[in-house]
Amino acid sequence: MNILGIVGGIGSGKSSVAQLLAQHGAVRLDADRIGHDVLRQTVVKKAVRERFGSAVFDATGEIDRKKMAAIVFAPTEQAADDLAFLNDLTHPRITEECRKILVELEHQGVNRVVLDAPLLLESRWNEFTTEVIFVDAPESIRWKRCEQRGWSRAEFLAREASQWSVEKKRQHAEYVLPNAGTFTDLEKEVQKFLDSSTSS
Repeated sequence: MNILGIVGGIGSGKSSVAQLLAQHGAVRLDADRIGHDVLRQTVVKKAVRERFGSAVFDATGEIDRKKMAAIVFAPTEQAADDLAFLNDLTHPRITEECRKILVELEHQGVNRVVLDAPLLLESRWNEFTTEVIFVDAPESIRWKRCEQRGWSRAEFLAREASQWSVEKKRQHAEYVLPNAGTFTDLEKEVQKFLDSSTSS
């Protein structure tokens, strides 16, 4: 089974690449969605409540991801400790869920999987992959995309600083896929990758 990992800077278009690959027959495994499910686990909510109190929960008793992000991505040393705590709490559980799903997909005879995970390299989820694709876009374009999502500049920089550098991610990739143009341009680049993958 061919398992593709997608990496890149904040706003590089990783999810768009994953969606396009899925349109070409790959099964998309969304680690962020699995992370949502992990945050609903009783043991995780208990640990979060003990650490952060009830302020990070919504009216239904679930963890509010925006409130949580405001704490762990704040520009303070405490925020770095809080982010490390949250990652240590959730990432092993996300890893285990990914492992179970990949085993099931292999049993089903799936040929190609796209592992769409924001912290693929940082969490060592690239151990699952057969190839890592780096989605390449200049910082100015990535920032503009995040600004259109309603992010502040400070939020963009904080998220970027919490991950590996763009260059370090590039160094760990087997394929660089440009995404500085239109969506049509991106579709062509994804097709180029698929053509090269098929011919190799």
